[in-house]
Amino acid sequence: MANDLYAYAQWQYSAYGDFVISEGKIFFINCRNLPVSLDIRQGTAEIVSGIKGYKEALLLGVIEKTVQSNGKIYGFESRGENMLIYDPAENCCWCKELNYHQEDWGNALLITPYADDIYVFPKYMDFIYKIDTKTDQVIKVDNPTYAGMDRSVSAGVNDGRVYFFQRGGDKVTEYDLCSGQCRERSLPRKLGNLVRAQYFEGFFFLLCRDGGLMSWDADGNVLETLIYPFARDENPPYFSMCTVTKKNIWLLPDIGEDIYVYCRESQELKKYDGYPEGFAYQMTEEWGKYLTAHEYRDTYYHDMHSANCILCIDKNSGDEKWIKPSVPGRVEECQYYIESGCPVILQEAELPLEKFIEAVGRM
Repeated sequence: MANDLYAYAQWQYSAYGDFVISEGKIFFINCRNLPVSLDIRQGTAEIVSGIKGYKEALLLGVIEKTVQSNGKIYGFESRGENMLIYDPAENCCWCKELNYHQEDWGNALLITPYADDIYVFPKYMDFIYKIDTKTDQVIKVDNPTYAGMDRSVSAGVNDGRVYFFQRGGDKVTEYDLCSGQCRERSLPRKLGNLVRAQYFEGFFFLLCRDGGLMSWDADGNVLETLIYPFARDENPPYFSMCTVTKKNIWLLPDIGEDIYVYCRESQELKKYDGYPEGFAYQMTEEWGKYLTAHEYRDTYYHDMHSANCILCIDKNSGDEKWIKPSVPGRVEECQYYIESGCPVILQEAELPLEKFIEAVGRM
């Protein structure tokens, strides 16, 4: 079994790499492969129960990417071997085999929806997957330009086009999702060691692992430096992503310790110190802190890949708030495995006595 039922840590219940948002709720699959629904306003979370066929999903590896399309939720394994499909209306799920595995994680450069399709751009393969979400048919798409492209890139999406920015180079490859055409473009100068590309109001904002930040106007092909590198550029990277608003730009750490905020008006960069009481990163030094953000009603919500709180940033004001959710734990997990028909061994030492008795009584 990909997720060991007999060894666990509390952080695994709240940690997740990606999510979808609708109707005021965040849906994510945590590191234990449990499907969780989190109410944004209440800050409460619960395991989504009664999903038909979810036993198969519990046997998959960790879900790295989650995409919502055509009323269904698609979860992609970190190993690039399987895809989980969940239909909330029917409360059922099933799995389909994929084949773009090379490493334990990071096997896709980008997975993005467009119209009624989902596009998977494998990092180590020469083809593109196109998933028809009406039929869930998986189609291989060959493209010579993509096949010959340098895969050391960061990807950004805008208006039906995917842009692959070459790390340390002066090239960007543009893929049109509608026509399937792919072309390479030259940039005014070389980029740094990119980790993230975010599109916002006419510009791509390109973040480097050392804190260097540039903006690129795709129409005019103008590249401007906003922040010069200020963190030590060593492996692994200090930063993992940026979140751009009308007022400021948030630089979020990967292996680094601190969040930084850049004021777009004053052009000042400051270390952030407004963490809520009880805030903590729950993982080791080798575990990335932030991976993903999604917009919902003019607010960016970030994943809890390592933090014990959800960072929420207003798209217009740039102001932040934090949600510290209550999440299901070991007792709820054991009951879920039992209801799904999966075996589980529960040790008394894992839980306080009263919780152990409660869990055993529900088995």
